[in-house]
This record gives sequence, C-alpha cells and structure tokens, in this order.
Amino acid sequence: LSAILSALFMYLYLRKFGLGLTGCAAAGWTFACSGFYASRVAAGHLPLLEAYPALPLLVWLVESHIQQQRRGESTRPWIAAIALSSACVMLAGHPQLAVYAMIAAGLYVLWRGGIESVKPIWSGMFVGVGCSAFALVPMGLLIGRSTRVLALAPAANDIAMPYGRLAAFFLPWRDGVPPLLDNNPGSVFRGYPNLAYFWDTVCYIGIVPWIAVLLLLVFFVRTKPATVQRKMAGFI
Repeated sequence: LSAILSALFMYLYLRKFGLGLTGCAAAGWTFACSGFYASRVAAGHLPLLEAYPALPLLVWLVESHIQQQRRGESTRPWIAAIALSSACVMLAGHPQLAVYAMIAAGLYVLWRGGIESVKPIWSGMFVGVGCSAFALVPMGLLIGRSTRVLALAPAANDIAMPYGRLAAFFLPWRDGVPPLLDNNPGSVFRGYPNLAYFWDTVCYIGIVPWIAVLLLLVFFVRTKPATVQRKMAGFI
C-alpha cells in the first residue's frame, strides 16, 4: 500500500507541472521501486516504510497550494489537506522518514512559493503536527528510556555509516549480500561485524540515473535557453 501511494503521489506531483503521462508514470514507478524501499522490505522494516509516501504527498499538496495562490484562487482546501496529511504522516509507523519529509516540504515552500507562501503552509503543517501530539508526546517521553540515552546494551543496528559502504550506491553487492538475498556461499556479506551494516547502509541508486544526469547536463550546456524551453514544451 505504501508503495502504491508513493507512486500515486509522485505521479500527481509531476502532473502539476504538466509533465506527460508516461514521464509521470515512470517517475512514480522509480520512486516507489527504489533500492532503499526494496532493501527495507527484504529486511522487514515495514513500519519505517509506512511514512514513505510522505514526501511526494506533501510536495504535491504544497505545489497545488502555490499554483492556486498564484492564480488568485482560494487555497483553504489545500491548507486543510496539508494539515490533515501532516498529522497522518507524523502518526505513521516510524517518525524518521516523516520528519525528513516535513523538513524537505518546509524548505520546498521557500524555494517555490517564497515568503508569501510560508505563513499559511507552515501554519497548516504546524496544526497537523499539533493534532498528532496525543501520540507524539508519549512517544517522545520514551526517548529517555531508550538505548540511545541510558547505559544499556546498544541496538545491533546502532551503527555509524562506514565510508566504504558509500560505494553501495553504485555497486550494492560489492561486499557480498546476506543469505536472505543469495544462497551462494561465495557471496556472503563480509568485511563488517554483522548484517546490520548491510541492511542499514545499502541504498542502491543504479547506474542509469547517473548516466541520465550526465546526458541532461551535456544537453543543457550545449543548447541555448530558448531552444531548451521549446524542446521541453514539445516534450510535455
């Protein structure tokens, strides 16, 4: 369900810019089928993925509000949707992705809407978070009893990101894989104390997106701005 919602909200977000149906569908599929999502499913971190749709949901609502505001139309329905969505994502299984998404959406408001959009949108987000305080406050009190604060045995996945694992963004199997993903004894995960160093550091992006970025940079450098606008308009 979280994967479907993630793809749907990313699709709706890009449709706000007038991108074609094929491009929006491809973007939604790419976001929902990322290496981060797949690795968390394999490891069983499903509560973490409950908030995965938060980012495309919030930026879609924020962009809808900004475009409506620029047309001089009422934005109250979008403010209400932002408040409701903020409350929902903060009540999702794990707060990590929800907090990241809220911060990213708040910064997106500044970038796309400017100061005039900050007050209504941030207020809506604040109200939404406030409505979820009945769960957030008790959860916050539990932090004082966690392994991150008390002198208890640390959790197995309480690790720092090794620099060597950054290469997994391009080569996810460079250090081997857990038995869950491959029964080949020669490919067992190696070089680190436990399997948490795989599950908590793997985030495969893939080679094709980097090639696409390079091609786009070459395209924009070699093409005049007016020509780029005409070609983009034709593509959309």
